[in-house]
Amino acid sequence: NFAGNWRDAHGATGPASFASNGTSEQPVRVPTLRNVALTAPYMHDGRFATLAQVVSFYNSGIQPGPNLDPRLQRGGVPIQLNLSAADQAALVAFLSTLNDATFMTDPRFMSPFKSTAPSSATRSQKQ
Repeated sequence: NFAGNWRDAHGATGPASFASNGTSEQPVRVPTLRNVALTAPYMHDGRFATLAQVVSFYNSGIQPGPNLDPRLQRGGVPIQLNLSAADQAALVAFLSTLNDATFMTDPRFMSPFKSTAPSSATRSQKQ
């Protein structure tokens, strides 16, 4: 919900419920773009492996349909970005600048589920 800023499409910020039109009235937090170039796959179904594919889709691949967000259409026709190849590459490059190497290498934010078991090479050296 990128336009709602913690509100649903109807402006509701109240308790969680399921509206008659099939949308939740639970406020939605907008995700950050920090490290977006490191969070593939992209889209709700993981169909794109790269940011370049995502930009290309929004540039010229949006198709009309009943579930297409009204913000992505004008008069029922999908809005395409129509960026040049250079502009698409520049957009991907900009998104890549949002990577935070310090954050990504800080042990406080690393997965607590990484295996700490010694490798087979380490075990064989100890025997």
